[in-house]
Amino acid sequence: MRFTPLKAIGGVVCVAKSSRITLLRNMTTKVGIVQMQSTADKERNFDQAVKYINQAKASGVKIVFLPECFDFVGRSREETLDLSEALDGPLITKYRALASRESLWISLGGAHIRVSNPTCMRSSFFESKAICAGTEAPIVIQNTPIGNLGLAVCYDMRFPELASHLRYAKNAHVLSYPSAYTTRTGEAGHWHTLIRARAIENQCYVVAAAQEGKHNEGRSSYGHSLVVDPWGQIITEQLNPGPGLLTCEIGPFTMVNATTSIIPKIYHVRRSMPVEYHRRFDLFPMSDSGYPRCK
Repeated sequence: MRFTPLKAIGGVVCVAKSSRITLLRNMTTKVGIVQMQSTADKERNFDQAVKYINQAKASGVKIVFLPECFDFVGRSREETLDLSEALDGPLITKYRALASRESLWISLGGAHIRVSNPTCMRSSFFESKAICAGTEAPIVIQNTPIGNLGLAVCYDMRFPELASHLRYAKNAHVLSYPSAYTTRTGEAGHWHTLIRARAIENQCYVVAAAQEGKHNEGRSSYGHSLVVDPWGQIITEQLNPGPGLLTCEIGPFTMVNATTSIIPKIYHVRRSMPVEYHRRFDLFPMSDSGYPRCK
């Protein structure tokens, strides 16, 4: 694949490709990242999210990202199962109506969806007492306001092969990791390290909306919602505790140098360090990732 430099012609940014010119009028898109402090009170959580979604809309945001557990954080397995809904339940229906009414893209960061007769595998993390592992690979939503959006969730950031699949097999420009990250692992540096690593190795933007603070007596989250660019630099980060709204400009068409040539930032990074062409599938095919061999 070849990328042609963009040129500024008459105040309008254009792409020179073959003998035709394509106009790119919107170089960047404003995104909103909502940090929440969800509890078992679903109405309270919804009101909290709507407050920041309305603020985002008023500031010109085109797409809003909510964190994992935006719907609720239960205090027990029984409460979690009791509060969960079907995908067409009242809560998701309200969010759909809100997105339609406001003409706004809303990324719901991971809800508790009720399923029939779930069979859950046990792991060392207690979330598995009520939450089942997924049965389908994460998807990429094409042609969002910020390009192709790869959807993952919190724990997925620990699996680089998944991010590589979204980037190379599905052509993602942006990876999303809505999270309710544990304070222990966040303070150990895992949060920032893993998010920046996924951005650097895949040369994608990474958006990570997070939960923060104490949800109940037994659970708290690390926070630090952030956005990282394809070069691994943090564009914006929520440093203050508690709920809040971050906004920033991202997208495949970010200006790198407005005074000379104008090149989409994501393509500038990928072209200046073309790692996608240097991968040795003859030595380490992606399909042969293997399984744990410990007993």
